[in-house]
Amino acid sequence: MVRSTVPGRDMEVDFGELGRFLDDDDLTVKRVWLFSLRLRHSRMVYREIVLDQTLQTFLMGHIHAFEYFNGVPKNCIVDNLKAAVIRSTIDNDEINRAYQDLAEHYGFVISPCLPRTPEHKGGVEGDIKYSKRNFLSWFLETQKAMGIQIPKISDLRKALGVWGREVADVHIIHGVGRSPLELFKSEEEKALQPLPQTRCEITSWSQCIVRRDWRIMLDYAYYSVPYGLIGKAVEVCMTHSLVRIFHDHKEIALHEKATKKWEYKRKAEHAPPFKEAVLQCTRDGLLALAGDIGIFTHRLTEAILSNPTVDKLKPIRHLLKLADKYSKKRLEQACQRAFNCKMYAYSSVKNILEMNLESEPLDPPNREKVISVPFHRFARDPTDYKSAYKNEETSKEKLERQHPVSKHGNAMMGGGQWIIGRSNHGGR
Repeated sequence: MVRSTVPGRDMEVDFGELGRFLDDDDLTVKRVWLFSLRLRHSRMVYREIVLDQTLQTFLMGHIHAFEYFNGVPKNCIVDNLKAAVIRSTIDNDEINRAYQDLAEHYGFVISPCLPRTPEHKGGVEGDIKYSKRNFLSWFLETQKAMGIQIPKISDLRKALGVWGREVADVHIIHGVGRSPLELFKSEEEKALQPLPQTRCEITSWSQCIVRRDWRIMLDYAYYSVPYGLIGKAVEVCMTHSLVRIFHDHKEIALHEKATKKWEYKRKAEHAPPFKEAVLQCTRDGLLALAGDIGIFTHRLTEAILSNPTVDKLKPIRHLLKLADKYSKKRLEQACQRAFNCKMYAYSSVKNILEMNLESEPLDPPNREKVISVPFHRFARDPTDYKSAYKNEETSKEKLERQHPVSKHGNAMMGGGQWIIGRSNHGGR
């Protein structure tokens, strides 16, 4: 039975694998897929080369397609891939939460196919086959004719755009007598819903269990939650820049998204009682507390703790307690001044706060106050230190000069002259 189509009503979405191609960035061979979003009435298709089938890629493909068509259809027919449908049910109540947010923002209805029934979206299934048989075969043959065995992904993307404009969009549809581009311009483009004023911010939802250290792990990063939820399940909504954590449909924590692996986003108000005292017992704990106050407090703390021979935990504890008396802002300013002046000591920071010097600018060096010191020279002439004996002398002459020989002999010479004189005098 031929299905009737209505302009601007239905679209179909699917992925199709194209093979392995060379990545221009790291020169490695990667698997490549074709993302296809097809308008059922006009047969116009948005195609995009992608490197994975993740939720982020799936949602961005929809956004790019809507901006390409400059409008949004009313219904989206999709199969049961995990990016769209978590589990197929009669009530369709387990659709991916992020996909629902996208549909709500752009105003379309998600209509999943029944399991194992790809013919329910036969139009986009046919477009995947058409792209492989027509475009991919032509592209690989042209690359092989140029002596390229493994084509580049960038060349594949460029060729797909040219083929779409010059072949796919203008070919005459059998049984209709018009091209997809002609049908789209004349009938379907004006029937699409208008785009919203802002682009949808991609979100991803997941469920996590709060660990014993009152934090969750998500995408190789840690985020703190109130300690009372240890062992409980929470829902996490991650956007491009924020991480929102919910429990019982209430937002319980909000963090900036981590920018590197294994980063820990922590808030002091989430800690259990006496947690601060526990952190003060270790070097890493003190550094974490200092980091909550500010970057210069952390740097000064790290500089003080770098002493290899003396335990500096006690002065750091007193340093951090200054925030209770003077406020975190003033302590951070005082630590900045002490760090810039290279005064790595608790007493220096305390004196700065007591004298209200943390907000005072540092005086630049005044060259007019610099006292010039003349070049040092000896009071006596260096020639006075030279020896009076300018001519070289033998070791024997030097010995006789330093230790004159008496008539009784010399201790250093062993009294040799007395022995010689005796032998000459008596002949005995």
